[in-house]
Amino acid sequence: MSEPKPAQSPNEQLADVIAQALGREGLIPRARLDELRQQLASGRVREVDWRVLIEMAVPGMDKVGGHG
Repeated sequence: MSEPKPAQSPNEQLADVIAQALGREGLIPRARLDELRQQLASGRVREVDWRVLIEMAVPGMDKVGGHG
């Protein structure tokens, strides 16, 4: 018999909701959702992390925003 999954903290619950929504909308590559979920839950996502993830998922996004 498998052990029940431990309860998620509020940070983990919110990170899961955010990652699922971003993946569903195609704004974050699905292959990177678990990594994003962990970073969100621990509070380690920086602006550059968001930019890289979105640029990977959305063609032409690296030309928008005027940064760089």
